[in-house]
Amino acid sequence: MTDWKIHIHTMEDVERVRRRLRDFVFGDLQTEVNEDDCVGMRSTGTLRFHGPYGMDFAAWHYTRGLNEKVVVYCEGHYGHYTHSLEAIGGFLSNGCDVIAMSMPLNEPNSLGVWGSDLETHYDLERTPKPIWPFMHPWQVLVEWAAAMYGWDNLSICGISGGGWSCALYAALDPRVQASYPVAGVLPEALRGQAEQGDFEEKWPPLYAIASYMDLFILGAAGRWQVQIFNMHDPNYGGDRALQYVEVMHGVLSELGGSFDVWIDESHRDHKCSRWAAARIAGDMG
Repeated sequence: MTDWKIHIHTMEDVERVRRRLRDFVFGDLQTEVNEDDCVGMRSTGTLRFHGPYGMDFAAWHYTRGLNEKVVVYCEGHYGHYTHSLEAIGGFLSNGCDVIAMSMPLNEPNSLGVWGSDLETHYDLERTPKPIWPFMHPWQVLVEWAAAMYGWDNLSICGISGGGWSCALYAALDPRVQASYPVAGVLPEALRGQAEQGDFEEKWPPLYAIASYMDLFILGAAGRWQVQIFNMHDPNYGGDRALQYVEVMHGVLSELGGSFDVWIDESHRDHKCSRWAAARIAGDMG
């Protein structure tokens, strides 16, 4: 029998584990969005803001001016968020504006400093709060998007490492009603030897607080989460994620909320496809 490492069964567990996670990720650091952080936020174009450890972030607000819904989207470790223009176009053509960002230390974001230069995400492991830089951009952009569009019209999505950060942020912030990680998360029990991921995906202090299944429960309890996997993807490919759908349904039957897994057979790449973007936009209602 698969050990899914589930430690959350009641709403009291949900609140307790979420508090521990937030304390671990943020500690006594700034957890409310400060107006001084948002140095160039405006309704269209580049959104610039400050982040931890001397980092500056730059996201882009793609809008057609008529859409009522918005997706906050994060690219993976491959680089600039423009690598996901196919998905961004899919969202826009299906009625969703997009706020797109790259992961920390990837262009167009700046490098950081902690003792010496922080040049890659692996360097973050030596900082006091290594997960904070991954979560701070989500917090700033999600709160800005909610102020513009309203919480009911907002969803979050990410590909690869951006999918991992999407799932973690959904677990941390219960105001986010819908989250869509793409090819970015799998429970430990289903990973192959070559799929252990970057340091943040296997960092023992984080997963001692909440396993991957616990994170999924936190992201779906009282809300909904859909995970998308590419059938022919070289990373996290196939349909093995279907194995835990019923497990999640059993937990959520007591907590409320919705969880599903979609398998994308429309391509053979590691990406969020136009098919996935269109289906996400439709699922947002």
